Amino acid sequence: MRIVLLIAVTLLSASEAKAQEAADENVRSAVVGLYAALSAKDANAVVRYMLPDGYTEFSEDGSRLSVLDQEYIRNALASDVEIDLAVRDLEVTSYGDAAIVTGYRVGSIKLPSGSKSEATLRLSMVWVKESGEWRLAHVHLSPSRTVLADSATVRDVHDAWFEGLLSEDTTIVSRVLSPDVTLGFPGGNLMPRETFLSYLQGGDLFYDAADHHALQVRVYGDAAILTGQSTLLYRFRGVSDSERLTYTAVYVRSGIGWQMVGWQSTTPR
Repeated sequence: MRIVLLIAVTLLSASEAKAQEAADENVRSAVVGLYAALSAKDANAVVRYMLPDGYTEFSEDGSRLSVLDQEYIRNALASDVEIDLAVRDLEVTSYGDAAIVTGYRVGSIKLPSGSKSEATLRLSMVWVKESGEWRLAHVHLSPSRTVLADSATVRDVHDAWFEGLLSEDTTIVSRVLSPDVTLGFPGGNLMPRETFLSYLQGGDLFYDAADHHALQVRVYGDAAILTGQSTLLYRFRGVSDSERLTYTAVYVRSGIGWQMVGWQSTTPR
């Protein structure tokens, strides 16, 4: 009898574990689906993930708790807002008809006014099961202090890259550039790190002005992607010229701090 009872308990536990695993995966799919629908501005799909009365959401600074109902969502998505959101590092735990989700929300929201918010935010969500479907009940967003600190640090290193070019300080430039950096310039040419540094050190290349703007920083753990625009005035072997560039710079965290491992620039037409 004890053996039979033990087997029954074991089978029940295995069955419950499988049921929770399935529930967790369903919630995970719902979270990913929700943000995909938001980015596609598919209001009908979004409201299917919501409770009939909507869900509550704490703002990023925690100053207010809002109720976002179906009418609000439909009006917002019908506007000229641009949404590009996704989630990462999700952890899901279901408890019967409720589930807790934690992770990060990444991406951007550009309002009709033109203002754009791009950030990595800490995310907590509560989902509940209603009529056999998982529905969103609550969202809490808050800035990730680590990501914010890393973003500021990478931005400082990136500023130092331009400052080193303008001041002809190859010590700064060489510190920013990783030994295995890939430098791609307009025209599709790739330049080895040592060749670029030799041009600066040998007096072949001078940068007289650099106006970099429209900078956006995205940090993903030990990697960061920076995109921006720059207008450069330079002299190469005595010939003055200028370039208006869009660029992508990739940084990684190394033993001596953040270093650039990739640079690609293009001259827009």
